[in-house]
Amino acid sequence: MHTIKNILCPVDFSEKSGKMIEKAAFFARLHQADLTLVHVVSNMTAYMGSLYGFDSAANPEWFFPVTEQAKERARELLRDLKQQFVPYAVTCKSSIRYGNIRDEILEEAKELNANLIILATHSNDDLLNLPLGNTVNDIISRAGCPVLTFREMGEEKGFGKILIPVDITYGISELIDYIVDYFDSRDPEIQLINMVDTKHADDLGFISRIENYLGKFRDEIKKRGFNNTSLKVISGKNPGASINDYAVAGNFQLIMMNTHGRSGLENLIMGSVTHHVVSRSRIPVFTFRGKNIDEM
Repeated sequence: MHTIKNILCPVDFSEKSGKMIEKAAFFARLHQADLTLVHVVSNMTAYMGSLYGFDSAANPEWFFPVTEQAKERARELLRDLKQQFVPYAVTCKSSIRYGNIRDEILEEAKELNANLIILATHSNDDLLNLPLGNTVNDIISRAGCPVLTFREMGEEKGFGKILIPVDITYGISELIDYIVDYFDSRDPEIQLINMVDTKHADDLGFISRIENYLGKFRDEIKKRGFNNTSLKVISGKNPGASINDYAVAGNFQLIMMNTHGRSGLENLIMGSVTHHVVSRSRIPVFTFRGKNIDEM
């Protein structure tokens, strides 16, 4: 079982932070889970100095003696955000860490025994400026629990319509468990899709084999009580873009997909559909590290 007891929400004090905390608190209240807000003080660059109210131009040596001051300022900022965006009904604590942002967030999740990490992604233009933006992919690839990401902070619509892209080389048995434990209370409409290259779009035999494969997972999901489950094969040259376009056009409220756990150079060489979807998706994306079907 993957019952949600502890939720971790990294906070970088960007303009999205308040809305992000609000969404994490909503999810915590829905599942009666505890919420932890974590901020990592790291790499005291000019941006970080401005974030904590320090003037690096006036004193280039400022970053050595003021780490503790930065932590204290971060505690104040987290306290203000907590008071503003977390209802009293949610048990919430704050954590301030120092070090590499990715490593410290993952370590906090491990120590907390987190069942879910909820964080904001940023547009590509933001990635070089916001300290959390360029670590999202590594967190998704390495986290020992699922990660729920938001890029746009619209009104909370729930997750009544879920899109699940299925990689034919990977199983989704774990994903079925997550659907039951995380989203059963919403009784969602679910659609399984597989993305094929346009050169196969007119190959009816190939499409039929893919549909048969998806049908096995659809039947397994229906056995768990989700009768409103369908399947579809779509085609396109760019899997990530095609999945995102399809999700928006179909008014889906959540994308669920696994990540193969790649990061760094290997991810750069092999590519990552999941990362492409997460970094550009206009709707929330729920990811988890999946096992290859050959390993199950």
